[in-house]
Order: sequence, then C-alpha cells, then structure tokens
Amino acid sequence: MPTLSFTREYFAVKHAKRAEFVNETLRRFTGPKIINFLVNFKFDDSMNASVEEWVLFATTRRVEKLSLIFDGGLTSEAIENVLSGSPNLQKLKLHNCGGVNRICSMSLETLEVDAIYEPHEKNESVTEISCPNLQSLSLSGYMYKRTFRVMHVSSLSKANLSFVMTIDKKDKYDCAKHRSILRDLLEKLCHVEKLTVGTW
Repeated sequence: MPTLSFTREYFAVKHAKRAEFVNETLRRFTGPKIINFLVNFKFDDSMNASVEEWVLFATTRRVEKLSLIFDGGLTSEAIENVLSGSPNLQKLKLHNCGGVNRICSMSLETLEVDAIYEPHEKNESVTEISCPNLQSLSLSGYMYKRTFRVMHVSSLSKANLSFVMTIDKKDKYDCAKHRSILRDLLEKLCHVEKLTVGTW
C-alpha cells in the first residue's frame, strides 16, 4: 500500500481518538517504504507526541511526500522539530502557517511559504530563513505584521517574492517600512539567477 491518508472527513470521533487510530494503524503497517503519507486533522495539544511519532514513521519508511495539515495551530516549535528530525528533507511547503519564526535546514533545496493574514498579531514578527543549500525560494500570500529575513542562502538560484503586505483599517500604511523590507530582501537575493517580484 503506497499511500496512507488520514483525513477528518472519515472520523466522527474526537481528536484524541483520531490520533490513537492513526498510531495503531502505523504500528500495524509492515511495508518497507511508503510514497505518500497524509494527516489532515484539527490540531490540539494532545497530539504533540503523536505528530513526532508520525514524522518518525514517515522518515524511517523513506516517505517521498509527507503532508501534515493541521487546523487550529502548528507552532513554530513543531515546525522546527520537523526540520531537525528530517535531515534528508529536500522540499518543504508551508501553507497558512502563521507564527513560524525560524526555518533552518541544511538539506532543504526548495522552500515555499504561503503566509496568512493574521489580524490578531499585535507585535512585529519576523520569520528567519537559514538554509545554505536552498536552490528555490517562494514567499507568497498575505502578511500583516510578519516579515521575512533571509540569512544564509548562498546556493539560491531562483526566488519568487509575490507576498503582499496588508494593513488593518486602524493602521497607517507605512510605505517607508514596507520599502525597507523589500530592499533588505533584494539585497540578500542579489546573486540569484531568476527573480520574480509580485505586483505589490
């Protein structure tokens, strides 16, 4: 069985029971390799230990595509744990992952970050990207008070900056600040061979 897919549509039970079912299924899985592994649940804190088990299962079975989709929160610490526990990870896509403060990986070659407008963010937040072997980077989606800081990306050859800086109704649009954010990114990406900049 090359694919294991666990999605909320097939569960009428509570979150903890869903995690238990996945864990029991994985314990019974005897195949040497799995191509696709997907978990799509509403997240709660009781699933922390289970997520670690799922990532360990995927890596030991040499999974080619791992998809973890959690509504309700997947913290920066959880993302960092996934990265540190996946030393061979080559491609990562983060979709609507608000609150991720650091993306650090020695193996990552492709990174796509599709940010989300987070009106509840009260303070300025920064996502640091430090991936020395990264070849392709895409930053897209809407951001409110979150920006990106590119640290170590010497291998990068392709970059897409199509994100949009949004403001709240009570905020004043700060052209100088947003221009500075874009300029800082461009300075860090001046060595790339292909650069795409969005309409914003």
